[in-house]
Amino acid sequence: MNKYVKYVMQSLLLTMASLPAFAHEGHDHGHWTSSMMHVLFYGSILAAVAALTFAATKYTKSRKQGENQ
Repeated sequence: MNKYVKYVMQSLLLTMASLPAFAHEGHDHGHWTSSMMHVLFYGSILAAVAALTFAATKYTKSRKQGENQ
């Protein structure tokens, strides 16, 4: 695995693991919108990671094709 990708994934994991430490008193997991807010939040993170992975893969493939010609 690319060192940069590995570093980014580890950073994201550490960031998400520390989120409970940043929760304030008003961070109510019992509220009826809590589940949807968490799905939207983590879904947006997943979409950003997927977009970056797609862009990096496309860039890497185009660069390799340019070197082979």
